[in-house]
Amino acid sequence: MFGYVGGKNKQANWISNQFQSNLTSYAECFGGAMWVYWKTNILDQKYNPNFKEAHYNDIDPLNYCTFKSLKDIEFLQFATEYCKDWFINDIERVNRYRLELIELKDNSEYNWEEVLKFLYVIPHLYNNDLNVINCEIKVYGSDTNPVNKRFLNSKTLRQLSNPSIRRKLNLLKVHNKDFIDFIDSIDVDLLYVDPPYEGTPIDHYRLGHNIFQKEEHLKLADYLNNYKGRFILSYYHFDYIEDIYPTDKYYYLEKEYSVGTRKAVKKTEVLILNYKPSDSDILKF
Repeated sequence: MFGYVGGKNKQANWISNQFQSNLTSYAECFGGAMWVYWKTNILDQKYNPNFKEAHYNDIDPLNYCTFKSLKDIEFLQFATEYCKDWFINDIERVNRYRLELIELKDNSEYNWEEVLKFLYVIPHLYNNDLNVINCEIKVYGSDTNPVNKRFLNSKTLRQLSNPSIRRKLNLLKVHNKDFIDFIDSIDVDLLYVDPPYEGTPIDHYRLGHNIFQKEEHLKLADYLNNYKGRFILSYYHFDYIEDIYPTDKYYYLEKEYSVGTRKAVKKTEVLILNYKPSDSDILKF
């Protein structure tokens, strides 16, 4: 949907290959940009008429307000006019809007203008670090030959108006809750869990929202170990992962990806499932 550090744009097809084909409901409790939902056909009524319900949750109120805004077709009409003179790589605009958003860091609600400023700023930042005053700004193209195109260009507007995207937005219920409160409030066929990864530096959390350190990872594991429904959990490897998600209880899959925009780094994505996946490459321990 939009560029977001930790987003699963590249991994979405691999992850969704592990979904059962007869899903009627689906949820993400650490929503971010929710790439798996947007890129999965069986979560679209055109390809799966039985699919009826989707849930997005993010404890960050700006992410929550962004998805709440995107659901409203009038938001797109408003954005077309409001952003008509915005071009990417406008560093002065990026920094001005970023500092405005920092001033609003204690807000629980954001209006359409503020949501659009967030959507403009985030793709220009490394690590979503709105809270870092002197953060590095990402330039598209090169320093000598930067890309010069509108922020909301015709291609972007067509994507946001795409019938598949609108269908999915219409089905989507948007939440702003702690992950336990959220999961307790829903009943779905499949839960996808993509928490901030273990070891994520504190300054990578936008404006201090959803700080997720070892205590929270243990709390999540304790909850999922007693969860009765089906779930898929995304992680990178860390030193105690097999202690909190025992290999004799869960199925492990992994796949290597290149991540990063300044210098590509190889990372190994780990999926942990509490049901047998379709993928034949289940890790053996």
